[in-house]
Amino acid sequence: MNTSVSCFIKESVWRWKEIALGFELTTCLFAVVGCVISLCCLKTSGKIELVMKIQFTFIFAGTIVTCLVALPGHVILEYLKFRCLPVNGKLLKTFLALYTISAFIERNAFAVLAIFRFWAVCFPFKYKQFTRWTAVVGAEVALFVLITLLWLIDFITRGYSIQEMTNPSKDGMGQILYYSLLLVPQAVTAMAYSAVVSCMLYRKFCVTQRQGADDRDQVVKSVSILILMNLLLDVPHVANHLTKASSTDLSYILIHVIYRLHFALDPFIFVGLNAHFRQQVLRYVSSKLLRRKKVHASQTINANAHSRTQSDTAQPA
Repeated sequence: MNTSVSCFIKESVWRWKEIALGFELTTCLFAVVGCVISLCCLKTSGKIELVMKIQFTFIFAGTIVTCLVALPGHVILEYLKFRCLPVNGKLLKTFLALYTISAFIERNAFAVLAIFRFWAVCFPFKYKQFTRWTAVVGAEVALFVLITLLWLIDFITRGYSIQEMTNPSKDGMGQILYYSLLLVPQAVTAMAYSAVVSCMLYRKFCVTQRQGADDRDQVVKSVSILILMNLLLDVPHVANHLTKASSTDLSYILIHVIYRLHFALDPFIFVGLNAHFRQQVLRYVSSKLLRRKKVHASQTINANAHSRTQSDTAQPA
């Protein structure tokens, strides 16, 4: 059934919403490209451990799904609703649920990544001894199933009005899920990140030089920067939800545009801060450019030869 909503947003605000829509769709485009590049680097690289490879594969694959389907559908339908155009209520609810679930899974995946990085940096010997790829896969699958089931139950059993279908965390079960499935993992991520930084600083200034640490330290630093960036982008986003801001407020719109930047920034930071991945991408691009240059040169030579042949044929005997 199509649901036509009354205009409940100022014209000046929905003009900002138009800009936000274009920005978010552009973010999705760059996010998909960046995640594909990152997944290709992970697939061909032998310099990153299997556990971390599984974690980043899960994160980047999830981001591709989010930015190809969930987020574009959600923001486009949300914009149509703000413009007071007829919107299918069930479709709006479906995309809201899909985006909410995928976003929560991605945030919790970063919490798992931070916990494993804490274990690897602060307790490296126990990490190598006890960490198995099955434990990582089990943790990721358990999070996926738990978050999906809890949010599906909320969306199926709770009646959302058409105006509420942008911020499901304002009250009731949605607020409980927001606190338990987003704020708690964010707190865990922050504590794990602080511990990782403390261990790195302690080893840098208080421990003698270790052999063979360069590659490992580079990976740890790049992942730490990635986690820090996500935490910083989450601060205004979390504060916005805690204050129960309306989705029609300009602050809500702008903060979510900034927060969703991490979808595009994550893969490019991951590749850019790892020298091995960066070299892989540069080699691939340079080889493609060189091949195109050779093809163009070959086509030019053939065209010139054909032109000379035609000229010779046209000359009188």
